[in-house]
Amino acid sequence: MLRSPRPRRFGFTLFQLLLVLAILIILLALMLPALVRVRVTAARSQCANNLKQIALAMHNCNDTYNKLPPAVGSFPVANKMHNTYFFYVLPFIEQANLYNRAQTGDDFSVWTNDVYSQPIKTYLCPQDNTGDKTNQYDGWLATCNYAANYLVFGDPQRNSLEGSPRIPTTFLDGTSNTIVFAERLQVCGGQPNAWAYSSASPWTPVFAYHTTDRFQVNPSDQACDPDLAQGPHPGGLQVGIADGSVRFLSEKLSETTWYFALTPNGGEVLGADW
Repeated sequence: MLRSPRPRRFGFTLFQLLLVLAILIILLALMLPALVRVRVTAARSQCANNLKQIALAMHNCNDTYNKLPPAVGSFPVANKMHNTYFFYVLPFIEQANLYNRAQTGDDFSVWTNDVYSQPIKTYLCPQDNTGDKTNQYDGWLATCNYAANYLVFGDPQRNSLEGSPRIPTTFLDGTSNTIVFAERLQVCGGQPNAWAYSSASPWTPVFAYHTTDRFQVNPSDQACDPDLAQGPHPGGLQVGIADGSVRFLSEKLSETTWYFALTPNGGEVLGADW
């Protein structure tokens, strides 16, 4: 009887397997930088979109009250409780429920019903990894990635005879030439940037208060200055402009142009690096 031939076995040799593995590793090494760039670009785009929403909320708030909230203070009428700018615009970024939770009698306070502890997605940049995974400092205070320009929102008596900043009255330099918001790291030098914290403190979401020095880009925690704006993106800082636009400022921007762009009614002409 004739035996049927044994079926031939097909497969990879050890050499072939090692060759395929080497090719995959090379391809992965070539693709990894591109994937990182895509991720960084997406995070920067999300951060810019957040700033855009915050800037548009400013305009909607101005249209509603014919004035803008202070960096820290009472709004829209003089009350005992002082809150931050970022609290007062909550209804204009689809956070009216959280805003209403802060009501206490005829006033509002972020220290009511744990409002201060609530992270807000619009106030967080995915590129920044300085904060806790819960986006809370020390487990209780919600952090954020944006800050209000004190020269615009923090000194209403200087900005307007009527006592409050408003568009376009107090933006004599032009809304397209004035920075209203800038990025800040969630935690800088061990100090949180907290959207609800209303006090004369590095924890308060403002910049250009103690100093108008230029911003920092990706500083180490040891070198980070909480009195400055800080950008988590390579090469520069994203800012919200008073006309509702968002601009990426190069880390090579001069100190002079930076200061001129911070003042809403200083009468300066911005430099060519703007």
